[in-house]
Amino acid sequence: MAQRANREPLDDAAVVARVLNGDVDAFELLVERHSASVRAIVAHHVSRFAAADVANDAFVSAFLALGSYAPTHAFERWLARITLRTCADFWRRRRTTARGSADGLEELVAPPPPNADDRELCDWALAHLTIEDRQVLTLTYFESRSVSECAELLSWSESKVKVRAHRARARLRRILRATVESPERRAQP
Repeated sequence: MAQRANREPLDDAAVVARVLNGDVDAFELLVERHSASVRAIVAHHVSRFAAADVANDAFVSAFLALGSYAPTHAFERWLARITLRTCADFWRRRRTTARGSADGLEELVAPPPPNADDRELCDWALAHLTIEDRQVLTLTYFESRSVSECAELLSWSESKVKVRAHRARARLRRILRATVESPERRAQP
């Protein structure tokens, strides 16, 4: 996919058009351009052990859905929505698997280690929220996205984002409070 030095690089919409016209190798350019943002989104939504696989799955999903991309919209936003859906699919599969095995279920309900640092404790508590609650909190707080950005990425109204964020914060607060106030954690120095 060599370009002449006197030409400007293709924008995302032009690269998508090339892929849709049969130049599937051009998709590699989109992966190179957007891999950092996809990895950043995934890192906020899944464990670091699964992040690489989920990021790859997001690009596969994007490739398969390229026909639905509208060039009048930002490619990065379109890709972010697919990435968020891929993260949600990861958690759905994980919960479905956990229901089928005692080991997986134990992992979902086991308390955090007594010496867990704040980040580990937060990750553990977020894992106990619904997919939607986890996504809205991650987008609004960890990624510092605006309500309108969250609404667009999640395909929700702005009112729904505000209400879900409020309720998710309350759930997270209850989980953390119960964990921090547990006898096992109080016994730690």
